Amino acid sequence: MTRRTFFLLASVSFALALAAVTPWSVPSLRLDRQVAGQVERVTGLTLVSDGEVTLTLLPVPRITLPDVTIRTANGESIVFARQMRADINLLSLISARRIDIAETTLIAPTIHLRPFTTGDLWPGVQKRLNSGDASTATTRLTLLRGQVLDDDNDVADSIDLFAKWSPEGDDLDFNGRARWRGEMVEFRAVNLAPRNLAAGQSSPAWISVSSRLLSVSLLGTIDAAEQLRTRGRFSLKTPSLSDAVQWLDRPLPLAAQIGSLALSGDGDLSLRGGSIPAATIELGKNPLEGALVLRVEDNRPILSATVAADTLDLDRLLEPLTPVRSSWGSWSRENFAPMLGSASLDVRLSANAARLGALVFENVAAGIMMNAGRTEVSVGRATLGQGSLKGRLIMTQSQAPAVDARLIGSFDQIEAGDIVNEVFGNRRFAGLAQGQLALESSGRSFATLANALSGKISLSLRQGEISGLDLAEIAKRVQARPLSTAMEWRGGRTNFDQIGFGLTITDGVGEITEGTMSAQGLRGSLGGRIDFGDRQFNLRGVVAAPTTAVPGKGFPLGITGNWDSPTIAPDIQALIERSSVTAPLFAVPVDSRQRGPTRADAVKAQ
Repeated sequence: MTRRTFFLLASVSFALALAAVTPWSVPSLRLDRQVAGQVERVTGLTLVSDGEVTLTLLPVPRITLPDVTIRTANGESIVFARQMRADINLLSLISARRIDIAETTLIAPTIHLRPFTTGDLWPGVQKRLNSGDASTATTRLTLLRGQVLDDDNDVADSIDLFAKWSPEGDDLDFNGRARWRGEMVEFRAVNLAPRNLAAGQSSPAWISVSSRLLSVSLLGTIDAAEQLRTRGRFSLKTPSLSDAVQWLDRPLPLAAQIGSLALSGDGDLSLRGGSIPAATIELGKNPLEGALVLRVEDNRPILSATVAADTLDLDRLLEPLTPVRSSWGSWSRENFAPMLGSASLDVRLSANAARLGALVFENVAAGIMMNAGRTEVSVGRATLGQGSLKGRLIMTQSQAPAVDARLIGSFDQIEAGDIVNEVFGNRRFAGLAQGQLALESSGRSFATLANALSGKISLSLRQGEISGLDLAEIAKRVQARPLSTAMEWRGGRTNFDQIGFGLTITDGVGEITEGTMSAQGLRGSLGGRIDFGDRQFNLRGVVAAPTTAVPGKGFPLGITGNWDSPTIAPDIQALIERSSVTAPLFAVPVDSRQRGPTRADAVKAQ
């Protein structure tokens, strides 16, 4: 080959290559018709392009259409894209002069959601998927920088989608990402069978949707014969259930108390509900197993669950919606969050052990029911040490955020020292406690609940002790030396047989009735008030030896001050007045005592 021939061939090749990679404007009518015809054969939708159509042969034969609108059979716009790129089969174009689209790319498409929800679109698509025309469908579809609108409201944006369908095997795979409600969401589906779904049959599926707040996956099947229904292995994870349900705008009871959540199990779910008979659940650090049933009635979720746990941490689960105490120690005045009236919950819970602070409950059987602004928490059985307890708390939304609350319960053989240590932080008291309570109140916060509290509490302590006081020794010494006893009353311990009292509460103030104490070499009484609203004690007790003729002449003790740091001290004034040394100082002089009228006064009166 001569140099001249070589340069000639090179120039021609360069010119052909340049012509192939350069977009050429072509008469749009015929290309528009062929592209639109293929779209209509496959989907039943109408495609219209408003602009100049270009054709590029290299590196991939491609037709580019600007300002593309895709409409339904009744003329309603379903998709508008700034540009549509259709990669075509070159052999079909040359040999048969037919355009077979191999891959379609839509640039900045706007997808209108309403036509997808009316039900008018799918019958035509199903008919064409079941026909032979679907074999010429686009095998690959790409959406770049898309958005979804619902009545001109932005539903999702920043959509990138990559889909591939193999018509011969009826195998559809797609993946992508989108921004929904301010969060980027990644999604993926593998092994879908569109023709099976169109024919009313089930399709295998592996689907996953994940975001920063929530991840959901399904490995199983999808059935769309009557309604969308899924069966298989479900998995759900969220680092914060409260944030997740707020993002989904689907209120869920106790979401703030649960924290992180992980759920998995085989089940059957549809838009009307479903069940997971053997679910594995992790609520924070609490692993549980059980059955879940979900129903949706009038767009209101109704969840029923029967779950069991080996160990359960109640500190997080029972954390209230608002703080119980304020930063300075009083009851919180922060209003309660409104109860959720749009959701219903019925949970039956059993646990071998449940921890609340330093207390460990065993053999717990409890339940939580929430419905239409009413919450009921019941403990049917729980053991604490050698004792047992049961109770029920009922809260009803009266006028949001006000709550009407009622608490009833009973306990037997409970070690009081554990309770006192957990509530007050000390172990001065110990003994086996037995009692009942029936309380009710109404308010917008814990402060108003405490101030409006009413009801009755009865308590009996048996076979216990009081640390830091030897009341029997004090009662013996006080008869002879009341003042010195008042100076040296601390130390030792008191073993008692029984302490009992009743408490009648009205408007947040409890009045002690029938407060008694019995022990070897000792008897005592207790009276006074407990202010639940201000968290104050104002109690007075008297202990005396059994031989004391007048019980009131025993050793007087006062319990006063705040619940967190009460003051226990003898009544010094009463002891001073009883002392043989100081009593004359408080005696009334004889000449100043009340005397009868004199004779002179009587005469004057006449």
